[in-house]
Amino acid sequence: RRKPRLQARLAPGFSVVLVRKALALGLAMARGAVGLKLTDPTAPDQGERLAEAMDEMERLRMVVSVLAFDPLGDGVRTRADALYVLGFPPDARPDLRMVKEKFRLLARIHHPDSGFGDHARMAQLNQALDLLQRG
Repeated sequence: RRKPRLQARLAPGFSVVLVRKALALGLAMARGAVGLKLTDPTAPDQGERLAEAMDEMERLRMVVSVLAFDPLGDGVRTRADALYVLGFPPDARPDLRMVKEKFRLLARIHHPDSGFGDHARMAQLNQALDLLQRG
């Protein structure tokens, strides 16, 4: 029913702006709208700048992989579904404060009014929050 996924934990301190940039870059890369092009690979300092850009791109990819989820076909029906949507491991027992913090972070990213929001993901975030608050 659900695809296998790799879950990673990020160190605290990622700003909302960085997370949004990462998500936007990841979505643009997935569409093929973004690529990397060197204008002059022999230019002085180009190798260092390229290495920095590659490091930053890898960091942004990690952020995107942690925050993006595939919407569930049947919606959020169980506690395990709700935990999946909010990015918690299936056996987690987060308190309500942690659930709300995670919801707020993901809602900023997936809200349909943001530049790269997604209605299906936002709807499932709301369902997950509702289910975890009730029980």
